[in-house]
Amino acid sequence: REHQLTLRSEHLVRYTTEEKLVKPAAELSALLGQAAGERPTAIVCYNDELAVKLLDVVRGKGLTVPEDLSMVGFDDATLATATEVKLTTLEHPKTRMGEDAVKLLIRLLGQGGSRKPEADIIYEPRLIVRESTAPDGEEIKN
Repeated sequence: REHQLTLRSEHLVRYTTEEKLVKPAAELSALLGQAAGERPTAIVCYNDELAVKLLDVVRGKGLTVPEDLSMVGFDDATLATATEVKLTTLEHPKTRMGEDAVKLLIRLLGQGGSRKPEADIIYEPRLIVRESTAPDGEEIKN
């Protein structure tokens, strides 16, 4: 939003659990096969595991992260730093989320499980910038 970029619907990949091993890689491969001016310059993955798997697709196209394509994951999982390219990721408070879920379950069970929670719980993610993103959306010059 800050840079007034729009999300192109053809760049949004949706898939089912059954498709997760094939479809994201196939879709990224097709997107990266486009001409340089048409292909995405960055991708955001719903978790770090997917981002790490998609690194192979990027390498298979002869591209590099972050020189040709920035990548961001979500979770700050151990995988985020287990590859040659340390992954930029969003961290969420896993322990606090688990504690809050248990408290909510106990409260709901005490009410017979029939009432909806009073309010949504919103967790603020923290961006952890590592090596998989180019600074300020700019290409890295070697």
